[in-house]
Amino acid sequence: MSNATGELTIACHVRPTQLLEPIDAHVETLKRCEREGHIDGLVLRSWPSEVSLSGSVTSDETIETFRRFRRWAERQGVSICPPFERRTRVSEITNERREILRTPLVCLAIYVDDRLGAVFPHTEGERTYGVTEVTATLRAGDLPPRVDEACRSERVEFGTCPDCAEPIVSGQGVLACPDCRWTATVAPGGRYRDVPGLRDASALTVGRQFD
Repeated sequence: MSNATGELTIACHVRPTQLLEPIDAHVETLKRCEREGHIDGLVLRSWPSEVSLSGSVTSDETIETFRRFRRWAERQGVSICPPFERRTRVSEITNERREILRTPLVCLAIYVDDRLGAVFPHTEGERTYGVTEVTATLRAGDLPPRVDEACRSERVEFGTCPDCAEPIVSGQGVLACPDCRWTATVAPGGRYRDVPGLRDASALTVGRQFD
């Protein structure tokens, strides 16, 4: 598929304690899609059922992933809440209020040449595009909604962030967006390769604009 559309990689995020049917079936279908060449790569990632949005923890990988997905949804005019849910909990002992983010049982992020092309499930108006529909579409050798648009869209100008289109800076072999904290290296062929693990700004020295 990469020759016609660009390299297609799927990151499948699941709760590790919830690997039951039908989630197992989704994972097996995606593995079959990779073996049969319908997708170029599959990455399985686990996340907790919930994370705290309160306090000083702002660089949690799950929170960063959610923010990245939410930026994509805002650009596309769709919603990812649900399946993500924000809840408020109040301690019966201290009366302290905490904001909690609940993650989906399974969520697919589809990348086109290392650029986020679509997130599933998502909702547009009253229409929800779910994981079952996406895996069936891929299994048939077709592209899910919005992924085909990402494949047809023009590549963003090199030197700008693929998430928010702001100028990026570079340092120590790493590219970073000061605005949305996107980070990457340059892959062979000149394409961006996302490096989410480097999003802690304190670990980077990025003092000049990319040129």
